[in-house]
Amino acid sequence: MHELSLAQRITEIVRESVKDEPLSTVRTISIAVGELANVNAESLMFAFEALVDGTDLQDASLNITSVPVEILCLSCDKLSTLNDFIFQCVHCGSTSTDVCRGRELDVTSIEVDDHT
Repeated sequence: MHELSLAQRITEIVRESVKDEPLSTVRTISIAVGELANVNAESLMFAFEALVDGTDLQDASLNITSVPVEILCLSCDKLSTLNDFIFQCVHCGSTSTDVCRGRELDVTSIEVDDHT
């Protein structure tokens, strides 16, 4: 299950981001996961919760936002958001496209309580 390694990397990023704030408590970690990232949100949530149990991040919640697939048509130069995985421009019907969004897995924000 690669979701465990993703959860480990997320906790590393969070700890690195708040290392200069030793008295702060992480409350919410928000991530954006592209629909093409091959990540099961439930498995990632389970792995994250198991990983942080009993640690400094045990009170943190993981907020996962799904990012739809967006393509750029190389024929008409228009963007399309896909509702299914048919990589065809909804404007002109061309299949000559590039994926612009939908592959990412990004930590988008970290909410902390400052106890100073």
